[in-house]
Amino acid sequence: MEKNNQSQQKSHSTPLLVREGQGEGLFSLVQLWRMLERTEEILHASYKRFCPRNILKLWHAQGIFKPSPKRGGLERALEEAIFDVCILCELEGYEELPTVRLYPRKHREFLRAIIAVTQGIGMRKVDTHALDRAFSQAFPHATCITVNKKKLQ
Repeated sequence: MEKNNQSQQKSHSTPLLVREGQGEGLFSLVQLWRMLERTEEILHASYKRFCPRNILKLWHAQGIFKPSPKRGGLERALEEAIFDVCILCELEGYEELPTVRLYPRKHREFLRAIIAVTQGIGMRKVDTHALDRAFSQAFPHATCITVNKKKLQ
């Protein structure tokens, strides 16, 4: 009985985004953090704003972020998914996000909202501790999310 509970906890503790067209291929949380940083570099190189709307549109074009099409078609489904993500993470669509490594808390909430929208679950069901551990693995030399930077000085 305990093994079943542990396996259920493990499956809920690491939510993932599904890659379309690759069957069981999944993005791990560490890969999401790295993709977010890479997306920041791509958007800055093309002189575009690093904002939730541009991130999700770029990920949609690459096949990473796939909202389910509704009545209005795929374009409307994408706009609704972007709106849902922005509402959940309490950001505006064109609000510029800070650098991923320096200010990871906004990005953690952003990734939580993306996972919640794509998986169709609530924000509270996305494990923040798993996102924090993934951040520490993706950026081992960055300050941990749970540490308040003002206390370090």
